[in-house]
Amino acid sequence: LAYTPLLKLMPKPKKVQEDKEDMQDLSVYENMSDLEWSQLPMSVTDQVNAKQLEAGKEPRLVPWGDYSEELSAMTGLRSNICDDFKYLRDGFTVMLSNREAMLQEQQSFQKFEAHINKSDREKAQAQMGAWMARYLDDAGYPHWEKNSKIYKMLLLAAFPPINDLNGQKADYTS
Repeated sequence: LAYTPLLKLMPKPKKVQEDKEDMQDLSVYENMSDLEWSQLPMSVTDQVNAKQLEAGKEPRLVPWGDYSEELSAMTGLRSNICDDFKYLRDGFTVMLSNREAMLQEQQSFQKFEAHINKSDREKAQAQMGAWMARYLDDAGYPHWEKNSKIYKMLLLAAFPPINDLNGQKADYTS
């Protein structure tokens, strides 16, 4: 009861969006290049992936790709990011304030995990490292290869642990 006054400060969950964004035929999305796919808003890619899962197909991920190939598209990434963060915030607010929605998301995540090609993870790790290194070079951060301690601490500060650090990928399916 002591925290009851704080409830009014909680963000109000948005009503489930009845009018989903206009979806094109799945083949349109399937035929997009990785760069085109990466420019779509997260709300669209989530809808497409949900339809892919319903059809028993593997969901499409946004790959790290090659930094130099993506350089010209960086402005598109920046233009969508505010909407993507709002989309994530609203989704998390709904999940955290509604147990049924959280359980439903957990089931969706289990389906998603079951359809993902696990061998792509190592490829994605290599792409991510190369992408970040090229970005740091291009953005004017010299000698990242010589000052790993500093960059590690920057990453740790930007991404604090959500769960115990134990060398294992977190399992959110249970």
